[in-house]
Order: sequence, then structure tokens, then C-alpha cells
Amino acid sequence: MNELLWFLMLVVNFSLIIVAYRLWGKTGLYVWVAIATIIANVQVIKTVSLFWMAATLGNIVYATSFLATDILSENHGKKEAKRAVYIGFFSLISTTVIMQIALAFEPHHSDFSQEHLSAIFGLLPRIALASLAATGVLSYMTSGHMISGRRGFLTGSTSGSEITQARWYRS
Repeated sequence: MNELLWFLMLVVNFSLIIVAYRLWGKTGLYVWVAIATIIANVQVIKTVSLFWMAATLGNIVYATSFLATDILSENHGKKEAKRAVYIGFFSLISTTVIMQIALAFEPHHSDFSQEHLSAIFGLLPRIALASLAATGVLSYMTSGHMISGRRGFLTGSTSGSEITQARWYRS
């Protein structure tokens, strides 16, 4: 059953990124990166069995943020892809700070959610720190820096079309 849900999540996530880009262009991709960053860092807490192994849930939505930055880099330039990465950083840091303040409130005696919110968002500072470090390194590696910064790095050529092909190999 998990494999079917995983496939559904895959289709839904990639469909939503296409819808966001079709409706709002690069702004839609910026919004998607913010959404994906927050959702991935909440979903990563849940471990599931998929295809005979343990996996965390945040992987699919996390991957879509790289697709969004790749689309931005290819269609709108490296500067726009970098802007999306910074928006993702900002959204994650903002969510982490706001939720840590929310957790610090003394709950009313009738509150039932503090324990559950603490279980999820209490981990967020550590997850966010690891995610920011990983995203920073991976975004640098996959947003064309290693390829467009060195003409012919993968292909041994300086032809623009071959460099574009090499960029798609990295994804």
C-alpha cells in the first residue's frame, strides 16, 4: 500500500509544481520552493517502509525544490535559481523561529495539541540546520555552477547545446 501512496505523492507533487509554473510562472516556482522546503522538513520526521527498505517521507517534495531551481536556472537564469534557494532558506528559518516561539507559550489546561506540536516542531531546529547545510551544498552543485562555471566540464566541449545537455544529465 505504501508504494501506491508513494506513487500518488510523486504524481501530486510533480503535478503541483507544473500547475504553479503554468499559473504564476517563476513566482509560482518561488512559492513552490517555500512550500516544499517547509513540507519536506516536517515530513522527514516520518519513516515508512517503501520497496523493502526504510525511507523518510520528505524525499519527494524535497526533490521538487531542485526541479524548481533547475527550471528557473534553465529558463530564467542562474540568478533566479539562486533567489529561489534564498526564499527556501528564509521560509524554513521563519517557520522554525515562529514555531519555537509558539511552542514556548504555556498551553491552556484544555489544550490537547502541545504535546503533538512539540513532538513535530521541537525537532525542527536540528532538522532545519541539517537541511540548510544540505540544500546549500546540493543547490550549489546542481544549479549549473559546476557546469556553466566551467565550460565543457562534463563534455570536454564549449558548445552551448552540449553544455545544456550536460546540465540535464546532472538532474
